Amino acid sequence: MAKDITLAQSKKQNIAKRFLRRALSAVLEWHVLHKDALMTNWEAALSRKPLSKIEPLE
Repeated sequence: MAKDITLAQSKKQNIAKRFLRRALSAVLEWHVLHKDALMTNWEAALSRKPLSKIEPLE
């Protein structure tokens, strides 16, 4: 039974790692696509100006 639990935990950890890798990859791709808009919003935020909307991650 302990082996079964350890194996199940290992599978869950592997799934979580793959999900995190995919999520990170998607966020990084979104960042590249919207880098200019992000920088514009960063500069606006520093000047306490309103931020523009940026297309969300799909």
